[in-house]
Amino acid sequence: MKRNLTKGEVEAELAARSFSIEQRLDSLEREALSVKEQVLQLIKKQPYIAAGGALVAGAVLGWMVGRPKKSTDPFDVNEAHQLLVSRYVDAISQDVRRRVDEEGIDAAKATRDALRNGVPLIVMPSGGAGGDSGLANFILTAIKTALAIVVRSGVQNALGQLELDAFGEDEA
Repeated sequence: MKRNLTKGEVEAELAARSFSIEQRLDSLEREALSVKEQVLQLIKKQPYIAAGGALVAGAVLGWMVGRPKKSTDPFDVNEAHQLLVSRYVDAISQDVRRRVDEEGIDAAKATRDALRNGVPLIVMPSGGAGGDSGLANFILTAIKTALAIVVRSGVQNALGQLELDAFGEDEA
């Protein structure tokens, strides 16, 4: 049979368990700080790998959470892609027209120069339903614009390394 513990025995047992719990929490806190320091060191040593890892983790998380099958977003993926391509073609066309009209060069050279030397910055509109606050839309637009600038710079660097001989560059 179980015997009833005295008040002193209960207090001693509680104190022992409390001490054990505190030790375990301290151990977990030290472990978390160690992991944090390791992550910070990795970010400082390998910022591109860390950014890539964050991007992959975000993509995996987005894939896991997923979107509903029927989108209520007026800009679903297909429409947004079509809009982006349309705006890109329009921007290149405007640049070619400007080069032909202002600089008097032929259309083939203007097209080659537009594709080689200028990657237009295209800002896509928010696909929200209009219920967001102005500040939220401003922040989202600023983030999208910053991301577009980074992508534009990367595309320009990549295009700068390619040879576009398919357009039959004229020897000047």
